[in-house]
Amino acid sequence: MYDPLTLTILEMVKASLKNHIKGYKDLIKIFPERNYKDKIEEATSILKYINELESK
Repeated sequence: MYDPLTLTILEMVKASLKNHIKGYKDLIKIFPERNYKDKIEEATSILKYINELESK
């Protein structure tokens, strides 16, 4: 498995990505003409990858 420091860093990255996703969703509400969906998809795919790493 991973050492405690690595797990802490992964948790921090996950929290940051979740905040980014929330922020982009808020920006879509404010600026519907702008397209942030690709950034949301990218952050979501990184979160899925991290979750896969943690489950191994």
